[in-house]
Amino acid sequence: MGYLIPITLQQKIFFQKLWTKNYAWDTKLSQEDTTSWQRIRSKAREFEKRIPRRIADKASTHQLVVCTDASIEAMCAVVYLRNKESQNILIAKSRLPALRAKHTIPKLELNALTMGARLSINTMKELEGQIKIDHVFILSDSEIALSWVKNWTAHTDTGVLVRNRCKEIAEIAGNLTKRGTPIQFGYINTKINPADLGTRGISGSEFRDGIWWNGPQGEGWTENAQLFQVEDPSTSEEEASVNVAEEAETTGWTEDARYNSMSKLRRITAWALRFVKRISQSLPQSRRENMETRIPELLEARQEGPLTGREIKNATHAIVRTHQQQLKLQIKRDIYDKLNIQEDDKGIFRPRQTVKKTSEEEDVAQEHTEPITINGETGERHFLGGTGRVPCD
Repeated sequence: MGYLIPITLQQKIFFQKLWTKNYAWDTKLSQEDTTSWQRIRSKAREFEKRIPRRIADKASTHQLVVCTDASIEAMCAVVYLRNKESQNILIAKSRLPALRAKHTIPKLELNALTMGARLSINTMKELEGQIKIDHVFILSDSEIALSWVKNWTAHTDTGVLVRNRCKEIAEIAGNLTKRGTPIQFGYINTKINPADLGTRGISGSEFRDGIWWNGPQGEGWTENAQLFQVEDPSTSEEEASVNVAEEAETTGWTEDARYNSMSKLRRITAWALRFVKRISQSLPQSRRENMETRIPELLEARQEGPLTGREIKNATHAIVRTHQQQLKLQIKRDIYDKLNIQEDDKGIFRPRQTVKKTSEEEDVAQEHTEPITINGETGERHFLGGTGRVPCD
């Protein structure tokens, strides 16, 4: 449960440092290390504490208060269950930074915040259906780490680690919010931050009646907390997708004068489809399936090797479909009805024949009997390419 982290921390740090001294498995400790170990043990023996077995009331509404902190030696997160009558420690977790890695305090503080976010959602899952929790607070005494989390979508120069940690925190916050539990982040002064004890250690006698067991008391800590909520990454990604779609509707990429040949445009599009296919593999399944529905050519896009004839043909379908989306905005609906223009199984618009085909006509390619609908000027420049037809079938 992590209740004893403050008095076991120095033991963990001691063992970690032993690895740097290259002791063999049967080598006795030096006199200096033996003395250090005995001093650590004696401080821990001074501890004795009674804690309540029952800290929750099923009839009451509770809150989770998560405090986090980090030092150059350790990171810690501790969770408290709070109601109108009391506030008690529920679970805590600590980690030591890797010895060989170089760390800055703000990044360690951000790691501690991430640890606190993970603890909060895991705790919520364990308590689900047992007691009601209507709010989650995650607190840190690092204003730098909090600013990273608060403005994570705006920061582009913070590095991969910071962005990944902030995105994970935002995803957890979004998950909790969707479950109906709002989550806020805020500042807590180091003097009343119980997680501070889990990053530097404390003697058993001091630990017995310390702030660790009940956390920050009263409503005082909320006055200077500057509480805020983080932006859900799924929301920002959806907004980005909408912006891209709106831009595409305004400036069709098939109209760009840089693509002065259909052959060049088809190959560029085929490579672009491969790229989209590759990055889509890291998306959630629901979003990936949505993309494949909108761009069915992704299903047949390869991820390596030279372009295939099938990929070139699929790229043509994508080009024509995109061009027609621009064209549809310019043509009145009654013209579509008059020409009986309908969408085929590839999402491409063609004027459908209303007269039954003869046996000879059934052998004629669809591109001749039901030609695709294109803009005259753009079609002449891009699609026909001097061949008199669109190579779409």
